[in-house]
Amino acid sequence: MDFPNKKELIKKVQKHLNLKEDGIDGPKTWESIVGDLNLPQEKIAPERSSKLSQKALDLIIKYEVGGGESYYNKYLKHPTWPKGQSGVTIGIGYDIGYNTLEEFTKDWKGKMSDSDFNRLSKALGKKMATASVLAKTLKDISISWVSALEVFENKTIPRFIKETLRAFPNADSLHPDAFGALVSIVFNRGASTSGSTRIEMLKIRKLIDSKDYKSIAQEVRNMKRLWENKGLDGLLKRREEEAKLIESCN
Repeated sequence: MDFPNKKELIKKVQKHLNLKEDGIDGPKTWESIVGDLNLPQEKIAPERSSKLSQKALDLIIKYEVGGGESYYNKYLKHPTWPKGQSGVTIGIGYDIGYNTLEEFTKDWKGKMSDSDFNRLSKALGKKMATASVLAKTLKDISISWVSALEVFENKTIPRFIKETLRAFPNADSLHPDAFGALVSIVFNRGASTSGSTRIEMLKIRKLIDSKDYKSIAQEVRNMKRLWENKGLDGLLKRREEEAKLIESCN
């Protein structure tokens, strides 16, 4: 809303609330105004959180880096190829094969040497067998846990939250654990809901508004058909744990 002397009035309010007097009625200003009014908390409509529950974050970290720093430093600080349709992967589940140069630059430039950055950028868009060969030539590159965690929390997770909402509109209306489990699935599989390998993804999309957690969990389990008897037991266990997390929201 615009009106005469708006900026000056906002500055007066900010001065009263001991805030930076910039004349902009942003989130911090409004939060302070609401707090100063001393309204009962239940009368203030909460916004949906874009953050994942701790259980969901722990699940993703568990399957992407074995649970934490020690496992990461032992097995994953160098580029890997996780098999299947993956590309060369660095950090915490950051698949270079599914990122653009623009994204890779925003996420990783300055967090490694220019030489390592340029070498890794050659793996952009490369997947499966090609990525397998490339990963072997990049094994001498080392990504620190600090850099990996920073990119994961500030770049990767927010991006996959958006991707999850693209795949499953309104999914952030679900219980945070259920929403987080869906983010884990999209993190691992991508956001597409079309094609014979994505039947369950499409069915889940249609179940979101009803909040039918039991049926959503079953569709997650049904995805196992894609990896059974293929030596990909880690994916089977991940789907089961995601399903159980969703079921717990009933």
